[in-house]
Amino acid sequence: MNKVLAVGILCCLGATVVSIISTAIPYWLHHEEKAGGQSITLYLGLWKTCVKYSVSTTKGSTCVNIENAPDWWKSVQALMILGILFLALSTFLGCLYCKDDSKQSLLHGAMFTAVLGGIALIIAVIVFGVKEKEISSQFHACFYLALMSGADAIVAAALMAISKRRGGYSSI
Repeated sequence: MNKVLAVGILCCLGATVVSIISTAIPYWLHHEEKAGGQSITLYLGLWKTCVKYSVSTTKGSTCVNIENAPDWWKSVQALMILGILFLALSTFLGCLYCKDDSKQSLLHGAMFTAVLGGIALIIAVIVFGVKEKEISSQFHACFYLALMSGADAIVAAALMAISKRRGGYSSI
């Protein structure tokens, strides 16, 4: 098996795992308020909002599901899920190609779905960033993880394409 192909498949697998994590946990936005010995920290994700509070002697935290989200929010959720599915399919097709490298269509499918997954993730991050910039919150870890996994997916597709070139071409 070609080492460049193996690295490309591992990049795709890494992008899949990171995008799942960034979609699932509530750390897309972070907002903190402190006043007079009291503090409230808000963590906002695609599916949940969590509040951590400290008021005089009472400390605690709670999370609630996001309901009645605006349409652009639902589109970000859908794009993230689509990106995850495309990346998982790309990883699967890449593994199938490793098993039988005579089927070039598997590698083409892996490259194509990796690019689609990366584009879906990057578009989701752009939409979220544009729509949320009016809020005084700061982008947090999952926002950047989703962006990195989108870029990683594009790199994975490029590595798969390079591995095809290194493997040579068969005569017609």
